[in-house]
Formats: sequence, C-alpha cells, structure tokens
Amino acid sequence: MQTRKRKKKTKIAYKRLIIVLCLFILIFSDLFNISISHWGANSIKSIATTKEPYYISVTVYQNNIMLNEQKVTFETLKTELSKADKTNAIIHLVDYGAYSNDLIEVHKYIADQGFRTIVSQRIPNITYEYIVGYQ
Repeated sequence: MQTRKRKKKTKIAYKRLIIVLCLFILIFSDLFNISISHWGANSIKSIATTKEPYYISVTVYQNNIMLNEQKVTFETLKTELSKADKTNAIIHLVDYGAYSNDLIEVHKYIADQGFRTIVSQRIPNITYEYIVGYQ
C-alpha cells in the first residue's frame, strides 16, 4: 500500500518537474534569441548577427534642420545619413510649421537613399503621420 502511494507521488512530482522545465525553456528561449523549432547551428549563429532597428530623428523647422536634436546643415545631414545602416535605420522625419521647401528637399533625399521613414506633419490644430518604405 505504501509503495503504491509513493509511486503515485513520485509520478506526480516528475510530471510537475517536466512542466516547470518546459516553462523555463519557453521563457528563456526568448531571452537568448534561440528559436525552439530550429535547434541547429543556424539559430545559434543568428544570435551574433541579429541587429535591432534604431531610429534617427530629423526635424525640419521653417529655416532649420535638426538631426537628433542638433542643428545641422543639409550637407552635414547628407554625410551623417550616408553613415547609417539602411536596413536597420528608421528615420522619423518631423516638420513643424508650413510644408517648407527644406522639408521637401530633405524628404526627397531620404526617399532617394532608400531609408524607411515615418513622416509627421505638425501644424497647430492639425497633426498627421504616414509611413514610407514599409512592406
């Protein structure tokens, strides 16, 4: 009688242990960027090569161009954007005030370079936003 109860308790304990281990694997697989369905060398190799997208803020006032909250000229903006990674960079382009010629020039340059862009127009009482370059 005692052995049956002991066997039943150990069976339940093993089931609980298996459930806890499965939960740990599910939780920590996201932390280490390891896919559960692909346990091969490719998934481990992807840890070193994964790059996160990052944002670049470009703000155009009526007479000023700001790159990451620093006033720059259009030529400086061109050189800084040429250093950026086009596959991972997302440019948030904001225009305050009227739809100025500077914004058109900056937006045309960014679009010609092939960056993904979020464009925001901010005029008093009117705000709109559209996304360019996402598939």
